[in-house]
Amino acid sequence: MIDIFENRAIDENQLERVNKIKGQADNLYKYILEMCQGNREQSIAITKLEESVMWATKSIAHEQKNWGR
Repeated sequence: MIDIFENRAIDENQLERVNKIKGQADNLYKYILEMCQGNREQSIAITKLEESVMWATKSIAHEQKNWGR
């Protein structure tokens, strides 16, 4: 199996950075809810924010090693 699909343990520094990203995303999420009407576009903005956090978190988790590349 290719290693890129396996979960990775992260160190304290990485965890701190992930939590900072999530905290900032939470602030933006609340701001979007406050500033935008509850419509399709708002829903897409929130979905893309969730996606952005996911990819940023994955980027941090993958930085330790060159996983199969």
